[in-house]
Amino acid sequence: MSAAHTLLDLDESIEIHLLEESAEIGLIGEGPGLVESWPIMPDHWMANIRSQTPLQSSSAIRRSWMTKGMAIALAERGVNIHLRTRASSRTNKEVTFSGAGYLGSGSMEVDDIIEARDRDDDGGVEWQGGVCLPEHAPSTERKGMRPDGTVEVWWEQADPGSMIWIHRMKWLGEDPRNSLSIEIEEGESLATTSIETIKQIDKDQEE
Repeated sequence: MSAAHTLLDLDESIEIHLLEESAEIGLIGEGPGLVESWPIMPDHWMANIRSQTPLQSSSAIRRSWMTKGMAIALAERGVNIHLRTRASSRTNKEVTFSGAGYLGSGSMEVDDIIEARDRDDDGGVEWQGGVCLPEHAPSTERKGMRPDGTVEVWWEQADPGSMIWIHRMKWLGEDPRNSLSIEIEEGESLATTSIETIKQIDKDQEE
């Protein structure tokens, strides 16, 4: 989604189709939402998520809500989002897909494809996470304060003890503290590479 927003920032006339295998974007599943400081993206990349909207003092955001907010903003910018849709085959010029979206199954010609699947099976450390009230937060360096007043905590290996949790999570990766920033930066990099590919295609067609 950061790639899609970046593409539109570079050229708002680009037509983007986002194929998503799940039935919904955001509000389901969780992952690290720790941030060094807010904002970590332009304001127009995310729709209003109300009580979960980070403050300048926030050091964590509810990731599933952020994802939903980014998807809503993409839809408002004209991106075509195909839910419950899988790319069954692809070439450099065409994607064949099947699913339950408004187009169902079919194929479309494309100028470029950005592959951005989840990488949960790519290895890394298995982290345990939890959300609690500030007075129940364990002493750890991997935690952040959400705008709703709760604390997001992540730890490796041993459980931090008997705690009162509002929500528990698991995540596979290198370090939950920089998960969000790295993925956003990767999306921006993918978009920059893609726009150069599209410009080269347009140039070749003109020639």
